[in-house]
Amino acid sequence: LFSFHSRHSFGYDCLKRSNLHCIEEHVVAFTAGNYVVLLNVVTKEQKFIRSTSRGGVEALAVHPTRKYLSVAEKGVAPNIVVYELQPQLVLHRLLKNGTELVYSNVDFSPDGLLLASLGGDPDYLLTVWDWEKEIILLRSKAYSQDIYKVVFSMELPGQLTTAGTGHIKFWKMAKTFTGLKLQGYLGKFQKTEISDIEGFVEFPDSKVLSSCEWGNLLLWDGGLIKVEICGKNKMPCHRGSIQQIILMNGVVITVGLDGFIRGWDFGQLDNSDISGESEAVEVEPIYELHIPGAHLKCISKLTIDKKVIDNVDDGAGAMWRINLSMSDPTHSLQPPTESLPSPATSLLSSSTPECLFRSHSGPISSICASPLLSFIASIGIDCTVRVYDYNSCSMVACHKFSSPGMMILWLPTEVDAWGNTIVAGFEDGVVRVLQLTLKSDISNNKNNDIKRDSSTHDSNLPMDLLLVQVLKPHKHRVSTMDVLPGSQLLATGSYDGTVFFLKINRMSADDSVSGASVECSTNNKDVNILEPLGFITTPSRVTYAKWSSNQVRRESLLVCCAGGEVMEVESPSHLDINNKHTYMLDKLKLRRHSFKSIKSYIEVRIREKELEGMKKNALKRESSIESEPWKATTSNKPSPVMWGLPVVCVGTNSVWISLADYDAGFLYQVEFDDEQFTSIDGVKNENISSEDISSDEVKNEKSNDASEQYLILGFNNGWLMFYDKQNFGPLSNTNSSYWALNIHDGNYGRVTGVSMSYDGKYLFTAGTDGNLFMFKINLEMYLDEDVDAAKRTNANSLQAQVTTEDIKDSKAFSIEEACKKLEYDEMIRSSELKKFNVRKRIKKLTDEFVELWQANNMLPKFLKLHEKVSLQLTISELVKF
Repeated sequence: LFSFHSRHSFGYDCLKRSNLHCIEEHVVAFTAGNYVVLLNVVTKEQKFIRSTSRGGVEALAVHPTRKYLSVAEKGVAPNIVVYELQPQLVLHRLLKNGTELVYSNVDFSPDGLLLASLGGDPDYLLTVWDWEKEIILLRSKAYSQDIYKVVFSMELPGQLTTAGTGHIKFWKMAKTFTGLKLQGYLGKFQKTEISDIEGFVEFPDSKVLSSCEWGNLLLWDGGLIKVEICGKNKMPCHRGSIQQIILMNGVVITVGLDGFIRGWDFGQLDNSDISGESEAVEVEPIYELHIPGAHLKCISKLTIDKKVIDNVDDGAGAMWRINLSMSDPTHSLQPPTESLPSPATSLLSSSTPECLFRSHSGPISSICASPLLSFIASIGIDCTVRVYDYNSCSMVACHKFSSPGMMILWLPTEVDAWGNTIVAGFEDGVVRVLQLTLKSDISNNKNNDIKRDSSTHDSNLPMDLLLVQVLKPHKHRVSTMDVLPGSQLLATGSYDGTVFFLKINRMSADDSVSGASVECSTNNKDVNILEPLGFITTPSRVTYAKWSSNQVRRESLLVCCAGGEVMEVESPSHLDINNKHTYMLDKLKLRRHSFKSIKSYIEVRIREKELEGMKKNALKRESSIESEPWKATTSNKPSPVMWGLPVVCVGTNSVWISLADYDAGFLYQVEFDDEQFTSIDGVKNENISSEDISSDEVKNEKSNDASEQYLILGFNNGWLMFYDKQNFGPLSNTNSSYWALNIHDGNYGRVTGVSMSYDGKYLFTAGTDGNLFMFKINLEMYLDEDVDAAKRTNANSLQAQVTTEDIKDSKAFSIEEACKKLEYDEMIRSSELKKFNVRKRIKKLTDEFVELWQANNMLPKFLKLHEKVSLQLTISELVKF
């Protein structure tokens, strides 16, 4: 359909084991979905290497000479590809048939002659390669569960160690009378609790030092634990798991998820032994370095002309460059930690860690490109909202919140002429309105009213995301958001089974709306504020919602639900809404359909056609085909409807929908008029096994853009498919055209977002593998240079306008709950006021009675009233005590 070129990766799978490798002084390599990224940390230039196995890239290993890079892939019969890095990047060797589906780790021998690889599920094979000759030397099953790492011994040739889930195993390449064999034996934990082992290092005397889950070190000798090593006062060596252990220049370096890098004296650890009844030996580190807020995964070291370069992978979403060189004993020490007292000797001589790269930590939930400027916004499970300038390929703003982010939406230019307003939805049901501003506007604010929290903002970035408004329309996850084109109506869907409608208003500094407060005055006082209108309930969790506006549907919202329901809801814009007592909209008209599985019947029909074709071919060859009848089966559990798209055709009233679970793999057409579901045989590719589907139409500002003829779908296995809308239909239709490409990780890289730049030049994809890719496409440039230049100028006019207090309690009331609570409080207040008035009246009557009683006692006896006098008999009859 059109050309497609990798341009930049804004994301980084920082949670993957050993995913940072030094290539040169200023070049690092890491895996990103189906790519290997070579990043120049100075110029920020990136080079991409695509996977050859269609499933993704799992592990990397750099040759001791730094001349070669080994890329271990995953997929059906994946490859290990060895690339030559110098003088230019070329494919050097291709290693095949080392595992069935995935390689988990690879490592070069110290002399660079051998390569060891670990296979994952289902075979778990340890293979030793003569990689230059592309042949397998030795092979053995390493274990029956996940294996994290394989490492050659640095001092003892032919020895290897593997470790992973609940085990560590020691290997030796031994010569026997039948030839060279790979012999291994498991380490025995004995009295020590069995633990997953993330990191280990082999000592020159064949002892092995490993990590454990509770943060201590285990010293192995002869397959048994010789001693457990802890910190002083029985405190753990690290608070949390140790991810990597390195032996260098007589110092053992440990890297922990607690953000600490600690150095230990090798001789002290190697000679450790249990004395008396002690269960562990206490050892103090000789130095330490702490990066606050970091979750350190590994260090990648590189030595060039006696200069040591240490790059660190931070699981919190960063790469750091640090200095681990030892210094003079008089050098200033790092501050002592709470868990480990400061040693008497010198600690680490280190400058402030330098941040090389920042990204989301973990899955990216949603992305959206600016409709006006060269920005792309993303939101992730790590509770952050980030904005990138894709012209300069740099992050410009970041804000951290208290709840994981789920959905993000950039308001269209029809309602936000400045193009700097973002709406974000979160796991706890909160919706926040954010404003992208230049920091210069904040620092130059004369009133100095805008308050910025350093714990939520990144002070090193040129722009800020100010919180304009915060409200809570839902009780659970905000799963979808969409703005009705050409209007001010926003719809949000949630896992609490509701769809909420909000009106987008322009508010001046003198106005007041619930959930927002203007705290400063600037040249431009107008901001976008959401006014709650009301909500409807749905049969199950809302997974997707999309507005459509045409002659058939007028203004309607297509709603997809997790229980297999599809709904079409009319716009509430024509209603006279009164939400004083409740936000429930019970007068909205809607149509609902519950999907019944027909996938099995479709597969039977496809199989029958295939058999018919096979029989025809058999007749030509004068042979016969025997086959057993295949009966259709159905699933009793409804499949979630993940996505929907109105069929663009004059006079039609149907939609395309995609389902997960049992009914995944097809697109189905729903006809609302006759209430019958009609399946489309096609829109299925044998190379793609889809489950959940996330999609976005290719959009531009002009309705007649050529880009609107394409539909781009993102799949659960990391693939993208491009369809021509004009010929969109069954694959049996010869005019149907599509193009597919694997981008994100094939195992855990579900595509969560697809977005197009406002000028149609770039396509962005995000996934649960933490990657955010930018691709250059060859669609025509629809905006002339003058218009584009005017839009870029607007970026320099983004002004600081408003701020508001945030909702930090995930259990805070939703809008409807607050409304009901307000009504209840008003009823209680009214009741208490009535009680107060009654008590006040009773007290007054009591006081009057006391006065009368005292006056009565002062009268002469013959004038006094009797104590049991009855002024009116009817009162006694009515009130019987």
